[in-house]
Amino acid sequence: MHAARRAQVDDGGTVLVVGAGAVGLFITLALRELTPAARVTVVAKHRGQAELARRFGASDVVSPSEVIGGVRRATRALRLEPERGSPYLLGGVDVAIDAVGSAGSIDTALRTTRAGGRVLLAGVPAAGIDLTPAWFRELDVVGAYASGGDAFATAMSLAAAAPLDGLVGVSYPLARWREALDHAADAGRLGTVKVAFDVRSAA
Repeated sequence: MHAARRAQVDDGGTVLVVGAGAVGLFITLALRELTPAARVTVVAKHRGQAELARRFGASDVVSPSEVIGGVRRATRALRLEPERGSPYLLGGVDVAIDAVGSAGSIDTALRTTRAGGRVLLAGVPAAGIDLTPAWFRELDVVGAYASGGDAFATAMSLAAAAPLDGLVGVSYPLARWREALDHAADAGRLGTVKVAFDVRSAA
């Protein structure tokens, strides 16, 4: 909720959400419920994530390798190939939200946002990020951490009606904590969004 509000999407705006884990999926849902975004494109690495992103309101879902082309087509931007560095778009989305925090995902967000647009960092930022695109395209780069105002109450109200079935893919007893952490570390590939502990179970 907080990230969707911090994104400050204008009426009819285009948004890219980089990442379709729990953070990206919930931001997608919040964007559809709380903002006037016209188009929300989600970058999903795995098939299960893509299906959930569509269920949560994504207009388009693209793989990481297709994101530049997908955003180019959706926004009618031009793809530019600099002599050094990765391709970027002349034009692009109004707002990009990084929900991963890796150097690659943040770079994708920076290179697919139109000049003067906004990039919101919702994932924990990694080291070694090239901020050159933010400089020469005069992007607003903002962060979103935790929540503010009535975000928690709004989230609980939205959760009552949202299509949340299947988000908790598996639960483990506390005694199997190592197995649970291994599963969580590879959750996307295994088709799991969230791994939980069931403290009622002993085995």
